[in-house]
Amino acid sequence: MKIVLASASPRRKALLSLLPWPVEVRPTHVPEDGLDHLSPAQQAMALAARKVSPLLPTLLQEEVAIAADTLVILEGTRLGKPQTSEEAEQFLRRLSGRWHTVYTGVAVATTRHLWTFYEETGVRFRPLPDALIKVYIETGSSMDKAGGYGAQDLIGVAGIEQIIGDFYTVMGLPVQKLTLFLERLFGADLYKSA
Repeated sequence: MKIVLASASPRRKALLSLLPWPVEVRPTHVPEDGLDHLSPAQQAMALAARKVSPLLPTLLQEEVAIAADTLVILEGTRLGKPQTSEEAEQFLRRLSGRWHTVYTGVAVATTRHLWTFYEETGVRFRPLPDALIKVYIETGSSMDKAGGYGAQDLIGVAGIEQIIGDFYTVMGLPVQKLTLFLERLFGADLYKSA
């Protein structure tokens, strides 16, 4: 089996590379609008399905395509990828000292089927010092991440106080849930092909 990742995310590629199958990156570019009528979990799954769908006609029999999308929700408001460093700072100040929810939707596709699922994780930042926010913003790491932060980055290591759920969901790919899904899908043959 070979995994085809429908994303250029270095974090998702690194996580998938921990699994015992080769990973090929084939990013797709799809619109992310038009889903506001859906719940956050449904939005995350729909966006993941959109990302993986362009790969379906090109998949080979031994390939499994995977895509994911992560949403950060603070009190009913979606905090997407910040467009400016000012917006990233605003996001982090809003998240400071508070709980929020991270939803990661996953789409898995073979030549015959497409499945989606999601994982939900609660995250609480401690009150973030201005100096920590400033230093983190200056790294530029905020700009390509939902909510303006990465749990594996400085702000996560120094600022996340508590997580209820799967840490890897916050990183952008619930690896254990994905592995369990693949085990159910392929059975004992899954690890024979590794």
